[in-house]
Amino acid sequence: MSNRLHALIEQTQFLLERQVEAKATCSGAFTSLLSQIDKKLKASNAAQSKRLHHVHELLSGQAEQLMEDTEGDIDFLKTQLKALTDITKVTDAKKAKELLNSLLDPSEEVLSTEEFKRAVIEELAASQEGFNVVIEDMSAALEEGDLANVEVMLEQLVMATAEEDDEDDEDDDHDDDDDCDDEDGGCGSGCSSGGCGSCATGCGSDKGTDIYGSLSAYDRDLAKDKKNEPSDRN
Repeated sequence: MSNRLHALIEQTQFLLERQVEAKATCSGAFTSLLSQIDKKLKASNAAQSKRLHHVHELLSGQAEQLMEDTEGDIDFLKTQLKALTDITKVTDAKKAKELLNSLLDPSEEVLSTEEFKRAVIEELAASQEGFNVVIEDMSAALEEGDLANVEVMLEQLVMATAEEDDEDDEDDDHDDDDDCDDEDGGCGSGCSSGGCGSCATGCGSDKGTDIYGSLSAYDRDLAKDKKNEPSDRN
């Protein structure tokens, strides 16, 4: 097995494990918030109940979409890991090299596994910090009965997610047109930057690294809003 192939397998496996862990973390956070809403519903009046049901619906939809998107990333990484692992079973060195080149452009740089792991861990840690802030803000607002604020946060979160999806679609269209139209089916250089640099293997920064991304994007927008608000929020 070549050093390049060995590194790609290690890095894709690492990324897959982190993605599974991140999905579990997010799922637990959303479940906790939904449980908090359910408890509030039991003690609410008619007017509060209607708003709480609206909040529950928004949050459930966001959680479902995030879990669905993340499961898609996990499936993608599993598929790419299998493709890379299958190459190790090819006894013809020339054929194995051709198969690897069809997954990753030979001109693409592959970071050392140590560097790659450090970059992924740092990226996920920063994103999760933003995620935790948003979850904590929602939980505190629910506890205080500030449903209007929770509704605003969730509606803005939905918008942030939609905007991120639109950007991803534009990136995908660009990649399809400019980078992934090689005759051999491989990706041209430039499919992604960072990571080990391949949209084909999924171990670059463009695929499957950031489950917390939409919440973090929302948190950055929220931080800007807070900075522009008067010190007395009431």
